[in-house]
Amino acid sequence: MQNKTAIIILGVIVTSLFSWVDVYGQQDKITQQVQVVRPYEPSISDAFKLNMLPQIEDTIRITPTFSYNLTLRPVTVDFPVNLISPARMVAEPLTRASWGYVKAGFGNYASPLAEVYYSSTRQKDYSYGASLKYNGSFGNIKLDNDEKVDGDFHHFGIGAFGKKIFSKSVLDGGIDFTNFSYGFYGYDTTQAALPIPSDVERQKQQKFNVGLNYYSAHSDSTHLNHMVNVRFANFADKFSNSQNTIELKASFDKFFKIEKVGASLSVKHHSGEFNLTPTKQTLINFAPWIGLFGKQWRTQAGVSTTIEVNEWGTKTHFYPIALLSYDIIGNYFIPYFQFNGYLKNNHYSEVLAENPWAVPGINMANTSHKFILKGGIKGNLSPRVAYNISGSYSLIDSAYFFVNAIDPSNLFLSNRFDVIYDNIQHTHFVGELTIAPTTSLKLALQAEYNAYEMNELENPWHKPNYAGRATLSYNLRDKILVHAGLILEGKRDIKGFNDEVIEIDGILDVNLGLEYRLNKRASAFLNFNNITANRYHHWYLYPTQGFNMRGGITYAF
Repeated sequence: MQNKTAIIILGVIVTSLFSWVDVYGQQDKITQQVQVVRPYEPSISDAFKLNMLPQIEDTIRITPTFSYNLTLRPVTVDFPVNLISPARMVAEPLTRASWGYVKAGFGNYASPLAEVYYSSTRQKDYSYGASLKYNGSFGNIKLDNDEKVDGDFHHFGIGAFGKKIFSKSVLDGGIDFTNFSYGFYGYDTTQAALPIPSDVERQKQQKFNVGLNYYSAHSDSTHLNHMVNVRFANFADKFSNSQNTIELKASFDKFFKIEKVGASLSVKHHSGEFNLTPTKQTLINFAPWIGLFGKQWRTQAGVSTTIEVNEWGTKTHFYPIALLSYDIIGNYFIPYFQFNGYLKNNHYSEVLAENPWAVPGINMANTSHKFILKGGIKGNLSPRVAYNISGSYSLIDSAYFFVNAIDPSNLFLSNRFDVIYDNIQHTHFVGELTIAPTTSLKLALQAEYNAYEMNELENPWHKPNYAGRATLSYNLRDKILVHAGLILEGKRDIKGFNDEVIEIDGILDVNLGLEYRLNKRASAFLNFNNITANRYHHWYLYPTQGFNMRGGITYAF
């Protein structure tokens, strides 16, 4: 009790003392100033993490085990499932295939034209067709002295063909018959005192051909490729000269890793009667070869052997087969080299095809091209420009040249041609350029130069030193088609009747053709030939027709 009283009294005394100090302190003002030297910069000490991880040191491991069960029950689908048709790749529609085509026209020189073609429609594994053609003229031709002679000609042909395609081979064949009639209308107009006969002696050529061809058609090059061809031909003229020809050809080749091996075999037999004299001739040729190929180069080597059997005896000819080419710049610059030779078979029907006014029943010797050394460059200057430049040197035995056969009784009727032979050296240069800026426009140019070194003859009769050709075609929206052509040949030397040299003018022939397509089936055409009206001579004493034109129509069924 006394302690509590003492504590209370002590508290009252202390409280009173502090109250007096406070009252006294308020009576005096503080006049001192405080200057802060720098702002307060609190700092926090770095924290340090404990790098020790807790580890449980326990030698007993407990692997939990559990089991579960699946309750299988079907899932009910609430919506139907519709099938989707598979997508099909549709090929581009094929253009309509015509089964027939006719062409008819007429022009000055009373020159009719008629052509009829028939073929099967588009089939997968076979095709067949037939054709009928006539081209002729009933007009007269003006000679160099402006006299007119009967210069009519008539060319008729009929033929048929067929093809059967098997899984790995193809069989095709054809048969045709042609009849070509014309007259010996050429005369020596320098013999002014001699009258020109009113009737022109005529010639007629008839040809019949039939042949079969069977060859492989594998989809890759690892198989053995083969070809077999059989042909029969009959030829006859108005002067009872006739010739039968049987020919068999076969070839095969096989491609290995980088090499290709092949060979060809041919047998040709002629039998005929010329000027009542029977003749026979057989030619057998066998040519094995091997070729090596790379990405940029190719080479081929072999030997060609030809056996010639006729009334003059039996001869065997050997000819080289060599080829080398290298693509230096991706089809832009390809040098090539060839070394070969061959025996040219000069039979009667082939000679008349070259010169229709040859002496009837002429019996020709074959021409041996002993070797041909050829080199050149070819390639594409751009995707639209292609070129080929080459030069060759040939050694030729029994090269033939046409000369006018002299008729001592009527010199001005020396309008048939015989042949004379010589062993020659022939140098030939040729350049070709094709330009196709668009698919509708195409220009082709060709120029060639020939040089002959004769052994016995004075000149290469009827052979020009240079020739050039140019063709231009343009298709204006498949509606208007334009074709233009130019033929140029140099002057030629002719052996005169008194062995003098006669120089005849060269050839300049300009042609133009126009076609207007009315629709996809019908069209009209108009052709202009020999626009410069140059009455040049292909063969001495035989001037050609001057300016001539022909128009007509075509229709496809």
